[in-house]
Amino acid sequence: MLRLLGAALAAVVLLLAGLLVGSYTFLPPLVEGATARSLQDGLDLSEEPEVSLRSEPPPRILLGEFSGGRVELQEPMFAGVRPERFTVDLDPLEVDPLESLSAGELRTREPLSGGVRAELSEDELARIAGSRIEAFPVKGVELAEDRLLLRTGVEVLGAEVPVSVAGEPGVRDGSITFEPQDVATFGVPLPGGITDRLLGGTEFVYPTEELPFDGEITGLRALQGRVVLSGEAASLPLDG
Repeated sequence: MLRLLGAALAAVVLLLAGLLVGSYTFLPPLVEGATARSLQDGLDLSEEPEVSLRSEPPPRILLGEFSGGRVELQEPMFAGVRPERFTVDLDPLEVDPLESLSAGELRTREPLSGGVRAELSEDELARIAGSRIEAFPVKGVELAEDRLLLRTGVEVLGAEVPVSVAGEPGVRDGSITFEPQDVATFGVPLPGGITDRLLGGTEFVYPTEELPFDGEITGLRALQGRVVLSGEAASLPLDG
């Protein structure tokens, strides 16, 4: 009898161990796949995003509870802006694993949310600036720490003279903004009168309110060679 009880107990232990190992091994990739497909449909993406989920402690996976994760979209187009990289650091989420797997789409108990980060290249920012600034042609953009430099040119005696317009980019009311502060040519500041004529009526405001999810861009930081936008996604769409 004791031998049978011992064998039965060992079998139960092995079964539970197998379930735990299986859940850690197979459940996360299956849920990540369902999340990627649902976000592809909900955000109307041409490719599935990369999704990674984590659970701390790991046994919470069995309850469909994840402590967070990351979604990375490959060069999406949002509100007329094409970031080189777009990521969402997910807030803790609760998933119904069985229903998600049977439906082939993510089923969560609360809306999918998290912090948003988008990286824009100098070329993309130059395109955006050129579409909004009419006072002078934008021929390029250079980015440094908290500083943006627009390259343009003015005609003097039939010859074009290179001019740089420096200022600080930012975000106001959900829009990308740029406030010109210094104008120079060959590194020499231009007189105030010329500066006023060149910048007269210049207003660089690029709205980003039309996001494909419930959220807002709230911050911007200029780094060497790129601009980083940050914000929040309150509810990511999970179906088409």
